[in-house]
Amino acid sequence: MLSPWILETDLLRQLSLSNYAEVTSPSSLPLKTFTLLRPLSLHGDDHAINATTKVISMCCLYWSHRSQPYSQINSDINKAQPELKLARDVKNYKKGFFRYVNNKQKQKENIGPLLNRRGELVTNNTEKAEVLNTFFTSVFTSTVGPQALGTKIQVDANADPPSAKEELVCELLQKLDPYKSMGPDNIHPRVLRELTDVVAKPLSIIFKKSWRSGNAPEEWKKVNVTSLYKKSLKEDPGNYRPISLTSIPGKVMERILLGAITSQIKHVIGKSQHRFTKGKLCLTNLIAFYDKVTCSVDVGDLDDGIKCTLMKFADDTKLSGEVDTSEGRATLQEDLDRLEEWANKNLMKFNKYKCKVLHLGRHNPGVQHRLGSTWLGSNSVEGDLGVLVDNKLNISE
Repeated sequence: MLSPWILETDLLRQLSLSNYAEVTSPSSLPLKTFTLLRPLSLHGDDHAINATTKVISMCCLYWSHRSQPYSQINSDINKAQPELKLARDVKNYKKGFFRYVNNKQKQKENIGPLLNRRGELVTNNTEKAEVLNTFFTSVFTSTVGPQALGTKIQVDANADPPSAKEELVCELLQKLDPYKSMGPDNIHPRVLRELTDVVAKPLSIIFKKSWRSGNAPEEWKKVNVTSLYKKSLKEDPGNYRPISLTSIPGKVMERILLGAITSQIKHVIGKSQHRFTKGKLCLTNLIAFYDKVTCSVDVGDLDDGIKCTLMKFADDTKLSGEVDTSEGRATLQEDLDRLEEWANKNLMKFNKYKCKVLHLGRHNPGVQHRLGSTWLGSNSVEGDLGVLVDNKLNISE
C-alpha cells in the first residue's frame, strides 16, 4: 500500500506551482484539511488538462488511502460500544453477556439425533420434539399420592385465602427483573414494572378470582419449553433439562402462593434440606456434607465418622454411611431401600442411570449397592452441585 505522504509528494511534482491557486478543502469532510491545487486556466492547454486529470485521479486515490484508517477506527468504535455496555451491565444483565459469548462460538450446538422408547434414533425436528415431550411428561403425574409426613401440619380450614392485596402485588411487580424474557403471552416484565401503578389493581382482582374459582387464565397455562443439554450421552432424552418460559403475571401469583405455603410448612422441613429454604443454598449443602467427611479423613477414621448422613439439594440427594463392617453395609443398603420406598409412595422416581457410588477411604472394600432392583455403578470422580469430587476428596471446578 502506498503511503499518503508518497502520494502527496508525487502529486505536487506533477504541477507547476506558479500556474495553480491554493484552495482549502471543504470543512464538511471528516478528515484533516489539506490543500488541493486547481489550474487557473485550462483552455487550449492539453498538458494542463492531462495534468489536471492525473491530479484528480491521484487525489481520489489519496483520499481513499487517507479514509481507510478512519473507517477502521469508526468500525472498532461501533463494535466496542455495545461490548462496553455489556461489561458494565453484566451484574444485572447476565443473560445478554452469555448470549454474546454464545454468538461468538464458531460451533453452534443443536439437539442431535435422539433415542425414542423403541431404541430408534430420530432425526426429524418434529419427532425429536415429541421424544423430549414424552420424556418430560413421564416424570410428572396427576395422581395424588399419600404424601405421608412424619410431622402433621396444622391447617385451619376456615383460614382466608392467600393475600393478594394491591400493595403486595405492587411490591412484587417492582421487584421484577426487567432483563428477563417474556412468556407466551408476550407481556414483558419491564412493561409490568414500569406500569406498576396501573396494572397492580386489576392483577390483584384477577388473582383473587382465580384463587376462589380454582381456575387460572388460559394464557398462564401456556409454556415455551427449551431443552438444555446437561451431560453424558446426547442421544438420551433424559440428559436434557426443560427450561420453561411462562407468563410473568402467573409467576407473580406463584410468588404469593409460595409465601403462603412456606409459612405453613417451614417448621416441618428437615435440617438436611437445602434450597427452597431461606439461607440454605448450594454452598451450604456442600459445606455441611463435606465438612464432616473431610474432618473424618483428617483424623483417620473416615468409616467410623459417617453415620448414614442424608443431604438434599433441590432434586439431588446424597447418602453416606460406614461400610467397614457387614452391619454398616447392611444399614446403608436399608437406607437406600427406604429412599426407594419413599419415592414410590410419593409417585416419584430416581433416575437410577445417573445414581452413582463414590467410595471414600483408603481401605474401602468397594461394596456394590443397589437402588430398588438396579445395581448402582461406581465412579472415581463424580460431579456434585457444580464441583468435581474424586475418591481422594480432591475438589475442583
